[in-house]
Formats: sequence, C-alpha cells, structure tokens
Amino acid sequence: MKNSIKNISKAVFALALFTLAFTSCKKENDTAAPLSLNGAKASVSSVADTIVGRWGNPRFGGAAFGTVYANIITGAQDTVGSIAHQLLFSSHNNSTVTPATGYTLKYRNLTTALSSISLTDTVGATSVPTLGIATTSNAANTTLNANGWLTYSTGGTIASVQNLVIFVTETSSGDVYALKFSSAVGQGTSTNNRGIYYFDRGPVL
Repeated sequence: MKNSIKNISKAVFALALFTLAFTSCKKENDTAAPLSLNGAKASVSSVADTIVGRWGNPRFGGAAFGTVYANIITGAQDTVGSIAHQLLFSSHNNSTVTPATGYTLKYRNLTTALSSISLTDTVGATSVPTLGIATTSNAANTTLNANGWLTYSTGGTIASVQNLVIFVTETSSGDVYALKFSSAVGQGTSTNNRGIYYFDRGPVL
C-alpha cells in the first residue's frame, strides 16, 4: 500500500538518504530459544503489529519527530524509552530503525514467507547499524536488492519495501526475532505529519 506524507522537501530526504546506513531491554518472559543452525527446522510464529509514528514538522529536521521505542516481543511501544524495547524508530517520520543496546540488526532480501524463515536465512543477511529509507524507488523489490525498508518519492509518496526481512538478535542469548513490513501510511499536512507502519513480527522458533 502507498500513501503520502505531503511536502517533505527533497533536500530533507536527501539528507536522510545520505545518513542512511534506520527498542533496549531484557526479554520479558520469553521462553523461545533459537535452534542450532545444524538442528531442526526453524520457523517464525508471527503476529501483526503497527508502529505509530510521532507528529512533527519536517521543516525542522528529523529531530522534530522524536523517537518511538518498540518492543518486538510484546508489541508495546512508547515515546520516552521507559518500556523494555529492542528497536528505536527515529529521524524523519520515525523512518530510521536502530537496534537498542544489547541487540544487533540485519536485513536480507527474501521472497520467503515470514512463517517459513529459519535461522539459516540469517547467514546471508547484511549487518547494519541502522536501516531506513531505501535508495531504490521499487517498493515491490522485485530485483531483491533493496537497502532499506521504506521508499519515498517526490510529492510525499511512501511505501514499505516488500520481500525484505529484518533480523534482530539479542547478543547475550543469541535469540533471533524477525519482522517484515507490509504497508506504510502517511498522515497529516506539509507542516505536521507522521507515518504509520504495519508489519509482522515474531521469534524464530
């Protein structure tokens, strides 16, 4: 799905693309342990979730949108970081994803359904400090070469990148969580807007 965040200047997003390389906590009552790469078949037991971005004026830069802290285990999120979290969504329209302290971030272009993702799929994944707006305008990602989870085009059209899996790993335990964005919606006006992002998430069991 596509929608728009109106009148975000090309210069602003050029800066976002230039800095593109896009919440922290201890796991809460999570008993799922990762399987060995040499062990049984793994899969993701996924649930649907939504990131609700913060309102901001893009003319004042990415900091205007603050940060959304997301717990991809429980689905909780807040804007102050008081909850346990594994991912942070910051910068313009909260489009930059950063792993919390104690976690790492990887992505891989795959057509595999999230429910069929296994630990072996993480082997070819690319490690990044952040993940945000892709340099491609092909949100369908038919060529499987996207380097971000969101596309933006002149006029404010945004779309979530398909066929891209994000892996979040807790460094202390090795537990892996996977997520795939399904759609992105822009709300508001040229001087006050936000993004709403829909995705599926779950631990690799």
